[in-house]
Amino acid sequence: MRLDQEKKPRLLPGALRAVNSWQAAGSAWVRLNPDEAYVQPLAKGLFGVTDNDANIVVDYANVARLVVREGVPDPVLQLAAVIELSHRTHTANWQANLAAPFVQW
Repeated sequence: MRLDQEKKPRLLPGALRAVNSWQAAGSAWVRLNPDEAYVQPLAKGLFGVTDNDANIVVDYANVARLVVREGVPDPVLQLAAVIELSHRTHTANWQANLAAPFVQW
């Protein structure tokens, strides 16, 4: 999820609702954005990538610093999320944060 001045009032409550609803429903693993280990290989040299642990508490006090800043294209974030979830599902590894992708590409 990205943050910019025009979207901030609309997106932040949506991000909170989504994450908190999944956690309240008992989801075993919830993440606000793809892991930085999967974003950086696709977005070399781009800044503003956040590296949040999975299953953290997301609330109004911290959501603004947890969302991705403008500058990282949406397709990069979407592809990183798909690759990360594919690798996590394939390896059954659901640790909260990663130092590197499970599979190098």
